[in-house]
Amino acid sequence: MGSGLCSFEEAAERLGKSKRSIHLYVAQGRLKKVNDGGKKVLDRESVDLMAVDLQESLQPMNRKTLFKIQSSVTRLEEEMRAVKHALELRDAPPLRPDTNGCLGLISACARYAAIQDKSQFWTTNLVDSWADLFERMDEETFTSFANASNNPHAWVPFFKFCSDLMDFCWANDAQRPSLEWQARAGRLATARQRLRGVVVALVEMGKGTVPPQFLEALGTPREALVAQVAKGVQASG
Repeated sequence: MGSGLCSFEEAAERLGKSKRSIHLYVAQGRLKKVNDGGKKVLDRESVDLMAVDLQESLQPMNRKTLFKIQSSVTRLEEEMRAVKHALELRDAPPLRPDTNGCLGLISACARYAAIQDKSQFWTTNLVDSWADLFERMDEETFTSFANASNNPHAWVPFFKFCSDLMDFCWANDAQRPSLEWQARAGRLATARQRLRGVVVALVEMGKGTVPPQFLEALGTPREALVAQVAKGVQASG
């Protein structure tokens, strides 16, 4: 075999690829196949050029590259979560806390919502954790909060906290635009919309009451409608 030629086996070893990959590169036109006395071999120059291309495409794994990869993975995960939640695809089951769990969540919600220095204490982990909880809340969850605390309005702080977290995400995105903050805000916006529907369902089933002044203060047609329904239920009761 001439010095300007090499076998498929030699090319596979040179490039660190399988023979199947070598045949694929030939089919793609990336490697040049030649006839050497009736035997199919490869043009060594094309193999050497591909070796250079493959080497240049590999980035050195330093700390900067590692952080860049981690950031890309995180961004892709957030984008996928945003897509799943936009399509209402949920992996986690509905939230079903016992009495102690309800009281613990009510206390935690009040504590975190009261924090003044949000930029320091409202971390990304905090936002993500509460977003997960909000997405799992439904009529039965709110009923459990009411029963555990003996307060029919126990759901109100959760609804408001969800809104505050959403505003916090948009504020961070305004300061440092990023898909991660936009995805978090989108998740919370979707969760808030679902919680609003939960409130409507509770009122329609006569299982909950709604402070009209709270709903009206939010200033959207949807909340105004819920307030009217609540007043009607309370008047008929």
